[in-house]
Amino acid sequence: MMNPILNQQDYLAERFRYNDDHISQLSRLALLKLQSLQLTRKNRILSERKKQEMEEYVHRSLLNLVPNSHVLSEEGFHFSELGN
Repeated sequence: MMNPILNQQDYLAERFRYNDDHISQLSRLALLKLQSLQLTRKNRILSERKKQEMEEYVHRSLLNLVPNSHVLSEEGFHFSELGN
């Protein structure tokens, strides 16, 4: 007799592993970007223009601001009390 309830443990474990690997890779990439920025700041040979370009690159790729309303709407928070 087959169980009518599907067991999704394998799928959930695989999905968790995939998300964990993805987050690890993204955090490693962010760390490398910040280390590059530190090396660029300390390098006396590079021109100020190149240093400024690196600063702008890090700010564009890592330090972008997201408004609170966007985060709340993505998480399913409704602005009216009845919707919560």
